[in-house]
Amino acid sequence: MLKKSFIWGFTLLLLVTLSLGYGAWRQVQEWLFEPQVLSEVKHLTIKPGAGMAGISLQLESIGVAPNALALRYY
Repeated sequence: MLKKSFIWGFTLLLLVTLSLGYGAWRQVQEWLFEPQVLSEVKHLTIKPGAGMAGISLQLESIGVAPNALALRYY
């Protein structure tokens, strides 16, 4: 009887831990990728042949993107 309740308790603890971890992961993703409102107009010229890394660094440098790595692999 004790072994059965231990298994159920461990399973419940595992499910709760996984649910909280998944929720935290989703919240961090939401914070990183939610659109931000710009207070002023920004202009950017993208050169032909520029890759995602170059574009994301340019967007970060003018203040459009908070993190270049977030855009590079998205």
